[in-house]
Parts: sequence; structure tokens; C-alpha cells
Amino acid sequence: LLAIEYYHQFNNMSYVNQSIEKCDRCQEVFLKPDFNTTRTTLHCFESCFSTEARLGYTLTFLLLPILFYLTEFLTLTDRYEVTTLRRKVRRSLQEIGRNCWNPLKFIGGIFKFLTWFSITIFVIIFWQPITALFKFYRDGIYETSNGNKRVDARIRKRQSDLTASRGELIEVNCESAFEPIIQGYIIFPNIIDIAEKISNMVSIKEDGKVEISLAFTTVETAQLISIGTSMVSLAWCYSEYHSVRKNMLLDITVSPCSRVTMFLYMLMQIIARLLAFQLFALYWGPGQLYPLIVFVVIHMFLSCILHVFFSEDLFYFRKGRYLKFFHNTLMNAFATIYFHNYLRMDEMPRIGKTLDVDVREEIDAQTP
Repeated sequence: LLAIEYYHQFNNMSYVNQSIEKCDRCQEVFLKPDFNTTRTTLHCFESCFSTEARLGYTLTFLLLPILFYLTEFLTLTDRYEVTTLRRKVRRSLQEIGRNCWNPLKFIGGIFKFLTWFSITIFVIIFWQPITALFKFYRDGIYETSNGNKRVDARIRKRQSDLTASRGELIEVNCESAFEPIIQGYIIFPNIIDIAEKISNMVSIKEDGKVEISLAFTTVETAQLISIGTSMVSLAWCYSEYHSVRKNMLLDITVSPCSRVTMFLYMLMQIIARLLAFQLFALYWGPGQLYPLIVFVVIHMFLSCILHVFFSEDLFYFRKGRYLKFFHNTLMNAFATIYFHNYLRMDEMPRIGKTLDVDVREEIDAQTP
């Protein structure tokens, strides 16, 4: 909704020209002592944040998860790739290679490959909801199974839990981590106006009737919903991930007090860090959001370095699995924007010995 609204603003030349004129006036008085002494000057930050920047930032972090969905799909081991599409695409390519001299089978193999490839593209774009569907399906199989079938279903359930949790983390790390920063920068200087509108939402008439009216514009409503849902989803998904790591013992239905406490703790930290980000961004003047983005990128880079030294992911680099290494490292860098997180991945490298020679080998192990 916000991306569509910002696109309309971008194509509305009268709105763009009015914003430019107001921003020019704001820039003239920005360095004067009386700046920020009136409520009008507070709206300068919104006016100087161009429509191109709003649309560009919003679309960038809206589409960025797709790139990480792709790397997640490519780097997961077969036992955690719950859709099995990667194996099917690989087998269809092998079938094409084997049937090069048989025209009918060759053409059939190409059609088969294109079919699986098209389905794979769709699945990658909607990776998070699709992995969640697999999780719900395997949860149901586990709950309705008995005996040895229940044991096998428990293993598959664990794998789908981790895959779905990872999909949620990619979504919130890339999109929900940055959307509150962008929308908050636009709406934060107007917090006084918003507070007044909220206070005037409920009024009591002379005849004793209570009138409730929503005074927000469509854009303001969408911005507030975007900020609120992003903060809640960040806290909830991180707490869900920690619950999955502990075999769902911190699930809301198993340990509600512990889960709610962890959720509120994470939510308060996110709100505090977000307010600090907004104050830091406002220091640089109207329309200057890029210093905050640069600061966050530097923070992520330093977090990447620390993660390499204090995690097992360096093993993937030594084994030549560079895509896996960079994917895991970047995911942890995104996850530490608001508070410290250590996202252990689906399979963790361990040091083992073979019967013949002492070697470092990667053992596919569930996250503890």
C-alpha cells in the first residue's frame, strides 16, 4: 500500500513541486537559531525527503528478501529443502544431458525442466509462506501419528520448523528491520500532531453520546500500521526462532509467561533502538536519511567481522562453500541491527574423524 502511494506521489508533479518549494524554504532557515521552534519547521523533514527516495527505499527493502530467499534455496541441504524442487530441477537437467541424442526425450526433458523451473521461481518469491505451509502440514502429520511413524514425523517436523523459522527471519531481517526506519523518519517529526489526533479521536457530545473519529490520512494510517507491524513481527519472529532452537519449549502454548516476557523484552529493545535511530537521522537535517543508512551498513559490517570470529561459519569458507558463508554472515549482520542475535543455521559444521584419516568434515546436524 505504501509503495503504491509513494508511486502516485512520485508521478504527481504538483505534489513534487510543492515539496521542493517547501524544502528550499526549510533549507534556508535550517541553520538559524529559530529552527525547530515552530511546529511548521518540523514538517520540513517530511517535505525534504523526496518522493524518489521514499519509493526507492521502500521498494528496495520490500524486494531484498527475494534475493536471500534464492540464496537460502540454493544453500540448504537436501534434508532441509522441504519443497524438494532443487532435486527435481537437478534431475531434469541430468535427464536432458542423458537424452541429447533422442529428440523426443530431449524435448520432453526440456518441457519438464521448464515446468519445474517455473514452479521454483514462484516458490522462491513466496518462500516464507510456502515453507510455513509445509510446517503446518508436517505439524498435523506429527500430531496424528503413532508409534514409529510418529518418530519419523517428529524428525521431518523438526526440519520443517527450522526451515520455516529461517524463512520468517529472512523476511523480518531484510524488510521489517528497515521499514520502521524509513517510515519512522517520515512520520516521527509529526509525532506531536499524531498525539493530538489520537487525543481527539474520542469525544463526548452534549447529549451524552460518545463519538469516535479517525483523523489520520490514508498515508499516515499506512505508515503507523507499517511501523507497528514491523516492530511486532521483529520481536515475535526472533522469539519464535529461539523457541524453535529449544525444540518449541518456549512456544506460546507451552510456556506462555516465558514467551511473553521474551517477546516484550525484545520489543522494548527494538523501540528504544528505533527512537535512537530517528534522533540520529534528524541531527543531519531535513531529508538527509542516508547518514543513518551508512551508519547501519557500517554496524552490519562490523557485526559480520565479529560473527566470523565467534561462529562456526568460517568452516564453510574453508570448505569452499562461499555462498553459504556469505549468506549466513549477512543474515546475522541484519539480525544484529536492533540487538545482539546469533542465528545458528540449519546444519552446523563439527569436527569429526573418519576410520581412515583425521579430517575436518561437515556433519549434517540439527540446530541444538
